[in-house]
Amino acid sequence: EAFARNGVEHYLDKPDEIALPEYGLKINAPYGYQNGCYNLVDGIRISDNISDGLREVGKKAIEGNLLWKHFEGAGPNCKRLIIVGDFSQQSNEFYHAIQDQMDDANVKLHRLDNLRPLLNDIEHNASLHSA
Repeated sequence: EAFARNGVEHYLDKPDEIALPEYGLKINAPYGYQNGCYNLVDGIRISDNISDGLREVGKKAIEGNLLWKHFEGAGPNCKRLIIVGDFSQQSNEFYHAIQDQMDDANVKLHRLDNLRPLLNDIEHNASLHSA
């Protein structure tokens, strides 16, 4: 909804599932776009139940890190996971702690309530990388 509301949904792909056979894993994301690497964009909602939230965050960090490692050194064919998170029920300290973990896993994290940097990247790269 946020992408449609901000007028960038038409710049986004609906990516195919990406298999990482060496890990027995398949990565799915509802959106994707190119900005030098191909970015798979997925979302998470962190409820007030921290344990459930950490499980979801940990899963995405591991998937993103394995995706990055699988395509590392692939030049323009590299792939990265971008997560848009709803942290409205969490503190800024919690968000920044999660962001540090995602950075360490080569996953980009954006807040749902501050999407402007991601929206700008999508818009900017739409003209540079349109097929």
